[in-house]
Amino acid sequence: MAHKKQLPGEPDSDHESQSSSGIAEVADQQQLAPLDEVFPADPAVPSLSVELTDQENQRPTLPYPVVGFGASAGGLTAFREILERLDPETGMAFVLVTHLSLDHKSYLTEILERYTHIPVEPVVDGQKPEPNHLYVLQPEQRLQLRGGVFHVEERTSGRGPLVIDTFFRSLAAEQKNHAIGVVLSGADSDGTYGLKAIKAEGGIALVQSPGTAVQPGMPRSSIAGDHVDLVVPPAELAVELGRLAAQFCRPEVRSLEQGVAPALDEQSFQRILQLVRNVSGLELRQYKPETLRRRMARRLVLLRKDTLADYYRFLQSHPDE
Repeated sequence: MAHKKQLPGEPDSDHESQSSSGIAEVADQQQLAPLDEVFPADPAVPSLSVELTDQENQRPTLPYPVVGFGASAGGLTAFREILERLDPETGMAFVLVTHLSLDHKSYLTEILERYTHIPVEPVVDGQKPEPNHLYVLQPEQRLQLRGGVFHVEERTSGRGPLVIDTFFRSLAAEQKNHAIGVVLSGADSDGTYGLKAIKAEGGIALVQSPGTAVQPGMPRSSIAGDHVDLVVPPAELAVELGRLAAQFCRPEVRSLEQGVAPALDEQSFQRILQLVRNVSGLELRQYKPETLRRRMARRLVLLRKDTLADYYRFLQSHPDE
């Protein structure tokens, strides 16, 4: 009997695995304890859950971050607030996917142009998302990112895969740790499993705080799924995206993302591995150094640390949390 291939972040038919996150975010294929049991992340930055797989060594298809926004009822108000505060030169590509009814006439492209200096255009099949551009999906369409370009399908009914989840999963598979998913206001659960897929590939998951959402269903569903890195109001989401863009551009982070030890900081890398071993008994040297460095790059971004030396000092000061 043929078995259906499970998409990243899709719940297992028998049970949903309950994985946890950690400072180095490595759980091995031999069922070693996840590192969050040893080094929980900064309380201000919820941590990520990821298992080590062969896919960890794959690099993003596009060399810059792609940010997917998922919005439904009330989400456009939040998105407009983000656009008004978002730097137009982040170096990121932005994609807005709305969960709207098929018969909803959309003027989103024209409306959103009023609130930003970022070029706004509708998603086109076969198009490559470029940095510092915003692409808007139409209500009658479903979107995936494959091979670094958009693949658009027409929606013939409201049934079938949820449109935000569909795009987020493809974004996760393509962009790995260069994928950022943002769930805004909406009345259902669309985006929940898509965010989980993004986190499972080393990406970043952001959610609008439910108290600021017109419809808190989508944000609450994602938060309940326990795979969200940051929950803040729309204005702070704009600030956070700007900060993440700056962090992605740091030479230290770029080197680590490529699996390369930053100049003069190999000693800090070895100290981190030794510290984890001393505290938890986990021997991380059995993993590929490139994989560990990519995981550490993500923690630098999330924890607002500039260097591996800063990261090592953070671990020293948070052994019991």
